[in-house]
Amino acid sequence: MSEIDYQALREKAEKATWGVWSLEYGEEKLDADDALIHREVVGYLPICRIEGAHPESGFDEDFQMEQQANAEFIAAANPATVLTLLSELETAKKRIAELEAKPVSQTYKLNEMSGNSPVIPDGWISCSDRMPEKGQNVLISVNFDSSLVEPLICSARYTGGTFRRGDVTVKPGNGIEQATHWMPLPEPPQEVK
Repeated sequence: MSEIDYQALREKAEKATWGVWSLEYGEEKLDADDALIHREVVGYLPICRIEGAHPESGFDEDFQMEQQANAEFIAAANPATVLTLLSELETAKKRIAELEAKPVSQTYKLNEMSGNSPVIPDGWISCSDRMPEKGQNVLISVNFDSSLVEPLICSARYTGGTFRRGDVTVKPGNGIEQATHWMPLPEPPQEVK
């Protein structure tokens, strides 16, 4: 399929007959076998005539149905509709470009922050891989195995066999209401002197 020249299409739509386009089948104003696309203004402004589109035209049924579909499409694809679609397409393309744009850190080639950072490079650790040191405060992810309830992430202290938060005890494991992963708490920010 050839590429569409959107600007040329926009210019053509802007020059075309404005207003609501109507579809009318052969009456007194035209050949009874045809369809007329027109605009009612201070009179009657015909835009185009589609030969053989009238349901009772007597033409071959396939031809008549195709012509009828063409007439309905042309009436629906009026300049206002085309301009609206072009504007929506332009807006969508701009949004896609924004979403695909590189992050600011890549655009400006910012250096990574050094020193204390709240981000832990190692991330989440599976409880089946290893456990924190006894008495260590950590973040835990608790599984509820439900499409209605998201996993809970909270801070807790590892007691040597369980995680404790207040008077709630959570066992490590992969079952329901068990801590599946943990992460060390980040170091608090340090004041730069």
